[in-house]
Amino acid sequence: MKSVSVVLWKRHKNDRYGVLRLRVIDDRKASYKSLGIKVLTTHWNERSQRVRKIEGTDYEQINQRIEEKLAELGTVDNVAAKVSGSKDSFLEYAEHYITTITTYGSRVKYEVVLNKLKKYRSQVLFADLTPSFIRRLHAHLADSLSQNTANHYMKLYQHLVNMAIREQQYSYTVHPFLTIKYKKERRQTECMTEDELAALVRVEVPQRLLHARRVFLFQLFAAGMRVSDVLLLQWSNVSGYYLSYRMFKTGKFMQVFLNSNMRILLAEHTGSKREPRGFIFDFLDAEKFPAAISSSLVSEEQYKLMHHAKVVYNRHLKELQALAGIKTNLTAHIPRHTYTNLLLTDRGSYDVYDISRSLGHSSLQVTEKYISTFNRERGNHISKQISDRFSLGVIR
Repeated sequence: MKSVSVVLWKRHKNDRYGVLRLRVIDDRKASYKSLGIKVLTTHWNERSQRVRKIEGTDYEQINQRIEEKLAELGTVDNVAAKVSGSKDSFLEYAEHYITTITTYGSRVKYEVVLNKLKKYRSQVLFADLTPSFIRRLHAHLADSLSQNTANHYMKLYQHLVNMAIREQQYSYTVHPFLTIKYKKERRQTECMTEDELAALVRVEVPQRLLHARRVFLFQLFAAGMRVSDVLLLQWSNVSGYYLSYRMFKTGKFMQVFLNSNMRILLAEHTGSKREPRGFIFDFLDAEKFPAAISSSLVSEEQYKLMHHAKVVYNRHLKELQALAGIKTNLTAHIPRHTYTNLLLTDRGSYDVYDISRSLGHSSLQVTEKYISTFNRERGNHISKQISDRFSLGVIR
C-alpha cells in the first residue's frame, strides 16, 4: 500500500539546513523527490510535516508549496483502500460511531453535524472523500455558516475519518483533509462595559426577572462561573467563606472566595430551601438530579432539562437587556466574558497565569486562545478586587 510523507533531508547529521523531499513508500519500497526547498532544521516540525509559524519567515509560501505537491499526488492517486470486512459507506460508519459516544451532549453535536453532511449529499462513500471533495464541502458550509462554525464542522468530519483509519475501516494514499486550511474568523469577544453593568444593577425590574438578574450577577462575581455550573450549584457547595464545586464541563475542582457581592446575592435569594442537596437557584428539580453529574455522566433527560433552563434564563436576560438599555447582547455566557475583560482591564495587571487559574482553564493554551490549581491568596485578591469595584448594596 502506498503512503506519502514530507521529510527534511540533511547531508550530515549536524547540518543547520536541510532540503524538503517527498517520500513515497509503495510495496515497502521508498522513493524520494526533492521539492527544491531549503529549510532551517529548527524551523521544521516533523510531526505536522510543515514549517513552523515563525515571524519574519516565508513559512506560508513553503507550506502552500507542500500542500500543492501533495494535492497533485492526491488527485492522481488517492484511491481509498477498503479493508476486508469493512463497509463502503462513510455515513453508515459515522452513524454507528455516534452510537458509541457515551456523552449525550457530544452525541447530539455529532448528529447535527452529520445531518448537515447528509443534506449536502445523501450518500457519501469513503472513496468519495478526496481532497477536492473536502474543499468543496468546506466552501459549501462557509456559505451558510460562520467561518468558525464551518471549521468546527469540518474538524468533526476529520475526526470521524481519523477514527475510521485507526479502526482500519479504510486507508488513504493521501489523507482527504491534508490540503484543507482552517482560516479563523477573528471576532471581538462580546462583553459588557462597566457602565452597562452599573445600569443592570440600578434598573428597576419586575419581580419575575429578579431571579435572572441575581443569577447573572452571581455568575460574574463568582469568577465568571459557567451557566452549567450555576444551574447545578447546591447549598452543600457553600462552606464558610468559600464556594467549592467541580466544573460540569471539565470535572476540574474549583474553590472560589465568597466575596461581599456573592454573599449579598445569596442572602437576597430566598427561592429555595437551604437543604444541602437543594439547588441554590431553583432552575432544576433536585429529584431529577439525585447525584452529582458532569458532562460525561449526564443522562438524556437531565441534558434536556438543563437545556430548557438555559433557554428560559436567556429569554429573561433579553428582557433585562431591554429594560436596562444595554447594547451588549446579554446571554448566559456574557458574565464569563465580562469577568475576563474586567481582569484584563483591572489596575491589578493580572497576567495570563492568574486569569487561567481564576477561570479554571485546563491549560495556558486554552486561556491564550480565549484572550489549575489557583493560588488561594492571589485568587481571593482577584475576586475581592472585582467585587469591590461594584457595590451592589441591596438590589431592588
